Amino acid sequence: MTSLIPDAFDAGSDELWKARARGEPTHKADVARIFRTAWQAWTVAHPSESLTDHAINNAKKRASRARNPLFDALAEATGSNPAQMTSTGSKTLATALAEIKEASPDVTPDQITDAALKYKRIHRDWPLTSMALAKHWGECGPEGAGDTRSRKLDPYAPPPANWRELALKRFPGTNVSGTPWEELGISVRADILKTA
Repeated sequence: MTSLIPDAFDAGSDELWKARARGEPTHKADVARIFRTAWQAWTVAHPSESLTDHAINNAKKRASRARNPLFDALAEATGSNPAQMTSTGSKTLATALAEIKEASPDVTPDQITDAALKYKRIHRDWPLTSMALAKHWGECGPEGAGDTRSRKLDPYAPPPANWRELALKRFPGTNVSGTPWEELGISVRADILKTA
């Protein structure tokens, strides 16, 4: 590739000098057009070394692959378009998917979508990436994947059945246990849940 660019640059320089000799304007847009035309002509003259062909062949390979519904679900859940991912992005996502499948071999696309929603609910301020979801699969994955402490302490989750008893234990002599769960502040809910 290192020989491609100087050769095409030389061809562009030659064309630029010829244009100047003919008295043609050579503003930025004209220079860009001259170099683009020279590059295109050079790649046509040297098809075996063309970077364009390489990129087109890779795009055709990606388009011809059968779609993997789990891969697509994970990509879409993390905000990526599976058809337009770079090879680096695809490798990262495939690695995360392999880890998720190791923990939950029978995972479905719907479970991946649900886990992504749980992740965003539990970790509101954290970015949702494929690797982050794989890392926190135990708390966000399908039920039975593991009920972790952070899930038990989530003040946004539905309250545990014994939350009124926990409120009396945590806040004795107050009317916190008589207040509906939805009307309690987030910090009060968190304190009640920590009492468990």
